This record gives sequence, structure tokens and C-alpha cells, in this order.
Amino acid sequence: YACVDAPPLYCQWYGNDGSGDVVFDLTPLSGTTIIGNDRTNPELVFAYTPCRNATQCGNLDVMVKLQNISTADGCSRYIGIWEDETNGGVPEYDNGIWRFGYNNGETCGELTSELYIYWNCDP
Repeated sequence: YACVDAPPLYCQWYGNDGSGDVVFDLTPLSGTTIIGNDRTNPELVFAYTPCRNATQCGNLDVMVKLQNISTADGCSRYIGIWEDETNGGVPEYDNGIWRFGYNNGETCGELTSELYIYWNCDP
């Protein structure tokens, strides 16, 4: 079935909490878009598609973008691109918190884009 919407290959990670191995699995969210408001500007929202590039910014499919809800095309800039094992390879894990870092977003002048996404797991 060539057109089956299968989950991404890299959407699970493994860590150790000192008392044993832990698994972090974003597969249930891999088909969703998570929206968050910018706290400084109510017209700006973040659109995040875990484990894939499923939101558009111009003609580019990206993982995370900053969107202006008052403009026609919407995308102000992209701030993260999913690159399978590069992005999903080795997140930092400490005390129930998973930290993913991305530095492949659109630059702002001479500044490089740095995005950190934290998942706080409730055991």
C-alpha cells in the first residue's frame, strides 16, 4: 500500500533514569499539529508537527514554524526541520525531562536559529 499514512520511523527514544530504562514515544502525537501562542504577540502562533515536516512555510515543509494569523500566507519563518535520525537520534534526558535541540531553522539576519523543545514526563 503505497499511500498508507504510516508513523515516522524515528519517534521513540530510550534513556535511563537511574533505576532502569525508560522509553519516550511520540508516535501517538506524530499525526497531530500542536499549536502554541506567542506570549508577546497574540497574532503569532507556533505550529509544531512532532517527528515530521507536516506544516508549510512558503513552499517548504517544516516541523515547526512561527505563524502570523493575520496574514494571508501565515508563515513568518520556519524554526525547525525534522531530519529523522539527526533530530531524533540523541535527545538529552534527565530526571523525567527530554530535551530536543534543533539549529536548522531559518536564520534571522546573521543569527542562527536555535530551538529547544522540552517534554516533561509524568511517571
